[in-house]
Order: sequence, then C-alpha cells, then structure tokens
Amino acid sequence: MFGLDPDKEKPFDPKWVSPPVAEALRNQRIVISVIGLTAILLPPALIIVDRYSDHPCFRNSLSHYYYSQFAGVVFVMTLAFIGVLLSSYRAEARAVRYLAMAGGIAGLLVAVFPTENAGCSEAIFNARMFGAIDAEQPTVVFRTAFELFPGVGMIHYGAAFVLFSIMFYFCAVIFRHFGESDKDPQTQKLTRVKSWRNRIYAACALVIAVAMIVMGLSQLDALRGFFSQRVILYGEWAALFAFGAAWLVKGRVFNTSLRSCP
Repeated sequence: MFGLDPDKEKPFDPKWVSPPVAEALRNQRIVISVIGLTAILLPPALIIVDRYSDHPCFRNSLSHYYYSQFAGVVFVMTLAFIGVLLSSYRAEARAVRYLAMAGGIAGLLVAVFPTENAGCSEAIFNARMFGAIDAEQPTVVFRTAFELFPGVGMIHYGAAFVLFSIMFYFCAVIFRHFGESDKDPQTQKLTRVKSWRNRIYAACALVIAVAMIVMGLSQLDALRGFFSQRVILYGEWAALFAFGAAWLVKGRVFNTSLRSCP
C-alpha cells in the first residue's frame, strides 16, 4: 500500500513513540541539570559580559542588567531559556507539573517586562532604554527612559516574587519527597544518599528564604540605610545559586546513567 513493501519495511517500534522509563528519566535528569547549571552561571555571565562594554556598570540588581547594551541580551535569552525548560518539566504529580509551568511563565514575564530605572550610579555607562523624545527640545526625557510603560515594575516584581517562591517550594518540599526506593529495605530508613540530598535541598531552601526576606526588608523605607545599595543583586545571586545547586543535585549532573541510588 502507498508504494511500501511490507516485507522490506521495519515493523512499528512502540519505543520510538514512548521511550523506556530509564531513558525518559535520564533525559529528564539532563534537563534538570541544565536548568541548575544555567541558573548558577547567569549572574557571573551578566557581569562578565557587561565588563566588555565601553562603559561597564556594576548594577544594583541582576534585573537591571536588562538595560546593559550587551548583557541585556544574555539576561533575556537566559531567563527565557530557563522558563521554557521549567515549563517542560515532567513530574508524575500533575500539581508539580503545573507548578513548574507557573515558574516557567514567571521567568518569561521577568525577562519580557523589565524593572524600572537603570540601576547604575556611574557617570557614564552604555545602556539600551525606552527613551521618550521631547518634541520641542530634541533631548531624551530620562524620567521615563528606563520604563517600558507605567506600572511595568509591578509586573516585574510580582513575577520575580512568584519565581523565587516556586524555587523555594521545589527545594523545601518537592525535591525532599521520597518513595520506597529511597528507603533501606532492612531498616526502612532513608538511604544515606537520599538523606544527604535532602539536607542539601533544605540548605538551599533556607538560603532562598533568607535572600527573599533580606531583599524584602531592604525595600522598607525605615531600613534602607542598613543595607548595601546592591543588596538585591547579592540576594538574587545567592537565591539563583542555591536554586541551581539544588537542581544539579536533583539532576545527578555527574551521573545521569541512573546507576546511583535514586
């Protein structure tokens, strides 16, 4: 039929449509590892790329690198990459899949809707911006030069809060779940490997929580004087590092062959 010789054609292989469980898990762990590694590398990558511009600027937050002439592209593309990978996270529980998808969407929103103001105190710095031109005087109106549209900052901050909250929940709750394969068949206690992984997840969750609390307190008018000007930058860096470390542990970055204990 249709010019095909059934005697010469290969039989239908169901594995092509639905790969074996071991292969599917291995692919999933590779994706998880890539998410973790990308999150860890994002902050230093932004700073290093910006250093190569004509007038670099050490900005007040990672989000402000959106306005960097070169690092802004890295910021948007990397967050979009993480967002897409998070959205493709496939867990057995439907609620976990939806939560990962929500985190991916939040990451995309953070990338698409930038924060407000340049976040730079340097006298001269290269930047890309949304500059309004005064019709009477051909000069850039800097009051709104770093604002996509009024209120865009609220979308950015809200999406960032959702993203960091989901990061925390994955480390504190989801990754620390265990099944029968995580227990010693003799004692019914968690295996040594799983116990250590859970400790790492808990430590990463603690770092994210502390970073979020410190960043939140730094925005209170009564406490601004107690914090560094770049406390948001350091807080975001710490949270992303902890998030990335947890995902690297979850993805078994140094062993994706599934030979180790689950």
